[in-house]
Amino acid sequence: MLWRKNSSAGILIAGTGVSGTSLNKFSTTGGLKIDSQGNIYVVDHGNNRVMKYAQNATSGTLVAGISGVVGSNNSLFDQPYELDLDENNSYIYIADLNNNRIQRYQFGVPDIGITVAGGNGPGSNDNQLYWPTDVCISKKTGDLYISDFANHRIQRWSPGATSGVTVAGVTGISGTNATLLNGPFSIALNHNQHRSSQVNKSNQKRHRTLVRIGLIVVWIVLFIVVYYMSPTNDDNLEEFDPFLILDVDEEASNNDIRHAYHELSKQHHPDQGGDPENFKKLVKAYKILTDETAKENWRMYGNPDGQKELHLGYAIPL
Repeated sequence: MLWRKNSSAGILIAGTGVSGTSLNKFSTTGGLKIDSQGNIYVVDHGNNRVMKYAQNATSGTLVAGISGVVGSNNSLFDQPYELDLDENNSYIYIADLNNNRIQRYQFGVPDIGITVAGGNGPGSNDNQLYWPTDVCISKKTGDLYISDFANHRIQRWSPGATSGVTVAGVTGISGTNATLLNGPFSIALNHNQHRSSQVNKSNQKRHRTLVRIGLIVVWIVLFIVVYYMSPTNDDNLEEFDPFLILDVDEEASNNDIRHAYHELSKQHHPDQGGDPENFKKLVKAYKILTDETAKENWRMYGNPDGQKELHLGYAIPL
């Protein structure tokens, strides 16, 4: 039945309301899924089959199992319960309750199923299921999630795996606390959450990229600031000009420099009442201008010892 929102009555879209084995009837129905084309897939577990109803169809098409026949081979079911669709790969997955397995059928091939989980008899081992009642496929990974009813657990089987992993509940133990399940019957996956996770990962990656760019910009700005505050800046060079201190021009000979130094020393020597700091500058200026290498270094780099490298430590996260 189809019940539209706020409707007071339903619309019959599959079956007749009378039990039967013909293609327009059901015996006892189980799971139901609707594909992207609007086709309805119904588990008719009383008839051990899965039926497909196209839109507005008055009878169904057999897509898995053989009507009214119970069995354990790959063409038959023993009370199928729920199903899920993998439209990307044209597969239908069916929980085969009493055969303790999950069967996969190709769309359009109703008589050949493949066991993809369980099928090793009822039991609680990782390669067994005990009354699986529901199955869901992850659109993201292809993993199957199975309600393993009698084992009180949810199992995850990866594609091609020969055993499952318990992802909820404790095998063989039922209970009501937060770690236990009691006969889990149905299961559903939030596929939107998978997409949301991808969006979040994309946003996180974008955020990390912006952080890296920001750190690089900060490092460049810091380098520029430190560079212009370093002693090699022209403004700082003017604070100590040996030619200005000795009051000689740049073409002055060593004799002129020596004469100027001696005359100024008489005025600024601390023993003569001069300022010690000014005298230190005087001595420094004299040493620079009487050493050709030091003089040239000062002219080029503002430092008698030559160019000084600016060392900055930095770290850019990868």
